[in-house]
Amino acid sequence: MRLAITLAVLVPAFVLLVHVGLWSQGEWHDEYYGFGSYRLAGLGGELIRLRHWSPRPVSELLIFFYWLAVRAFRMPLVVPALAAAWGTLGIGLLAAARPWARPGRAARLALVLTLPALFLLAAPVGELFYWPFAALAYLPALSAACYAALALVGPGLRDRNGWVALAVALSLGAGSVEVGAFLALATAPGLLLAARHGQGGSSRLRIGAALAPLLSASTVILLLLSGRVARAAEMFGSPALFHHLGRDLWSAAGQSVSELLHPDGGSILAAASVKLLVFLGARACLRRAWPAPPPRAPIIALLVGLAATIFLSIAGAYYNFGTLCCERHATYRQALFLLMAAVSAGLARPARASAWGPALLASAVLIYLPSRLPAVRTEYSLAHARGAAWKAIFRSGWQPGPAPIDYAIAPAGPLFTYALCPPGIYRRTQDTPSNVLGPMLFFGKDNMRVRMEPPK
Repeated sequence: MRLAITLAVLVPAFVLLVHVGLWSQGEWHDEYYGFGSYRLAGLGGELIRLRHWSPRPVSELLIFFYWLAVRAFRMPLVVPALAAAWGTLGIGLLAAARPWARPGRAARLALVLTLPALFLLAAPVGELFYWPFAALAYLPALSAACYAALALVGPGLRDRNGWVALAVALSLGAGSVEVGAFLALATAPGLLLAARHGQGGSSRLRIGAALAPLLSASTVILLLLSGRVARAAEMFGSPALFHHLGRDLWSAAGQSVSELLHPDGGSILAAASVKLLVFLGARACLRRAWPAPPPRAPIIALLVGLAATIFLSIAGAYYNFGTLCCERHATYRQALFLLMAAVSAGLARPARASAWGPALLASAVLIYLPSRLPAVRTEYSLAHARGAAWKAIFRSGWQPGPAPIDYAIAPAGPLFTYALCPPGIYRRTQDTPSNVLGPMLFFGKDNMRVRMEPPK
């Protein structure tokens, strides 16, 4: 039994390690334009961005510190940035599960390792996990969701510290990205009801803890609606959906069900099997690690919040863009579906403790792993060519004088793509598109030669 549990824990650990090894091949897109704007406008430009475009105080601060480091070292610093972003996800999981505590250390560790491993395997990873601009925004919010999930279905809200920690986590998530704000906003009504008759601290403290993320999320959503959304300048989908709330809500309902059953065009059977194994595995692990059933009302509130976040992410994209937004949102939603399976397990604890929870969770990982391994091998084989592309860009970009930037497009792989624009010669003008202007703005150059970097 002990050997089986050890092997079960090693499976998700292996998945995490092989994906960590790809950090150096992370992507840069908006970094060029964003950091170029910071170079010209400094902190004042960041404040304008916060008010009118991206009301994400937590992640925008992280990204601004990232820019300061890039400016100081004159390097992209992708690995440290991704390590920091992934670290925020780890902090949320570790703080909630505390795998060093008793009882059920193996069960706690299995939850901490398996959930992020499945996040990596269940959907495309390029944008959410390997693009610093996105990772520094979305992974802190995903960390907050993971903390809330494991804290509520594990120890539960039994004391004042639990309520305060939950309020802090959801508030930080709300300040990181819109989907974090959706979760805090949608979870708040159920938490307020639970706070009136809950455990831990005074009733006033519990209600205050439930209100804090609601206020944070409401501020973010109002700034977003009065700024970026009100400008109505981002329609690149269907005019029939763009700013048509009724149609958007109806379409979002169908798309939510489709993504639940058929994620990323994959096998319906595989997706259903993974969620079932997560439910059963989490059910056994939770019973092993936290024998006393937690309060149910906060768990139900979080389940509602997770489902609403998935729905609002889709509806919001239809409303603001006329189409689904981007890969990172789709990947994030798949992570929330997996969290919903784990949270549901908190409502259905078995009467007897079982030691097979880690094995069930490892089985879920093994369903997705075989199809990912060839892709990972290919990505590793392209590392040298991609490193050469980075060196060409930054060597030429920082070279004094009017020499153009030698922008080498790194070869694409099954997980990552690096296309900025078609190969050619570009010059900085008033009409240059932002994706082409970005590197010239970042390096302070007026010309750029874009070429394909052949695999080596």
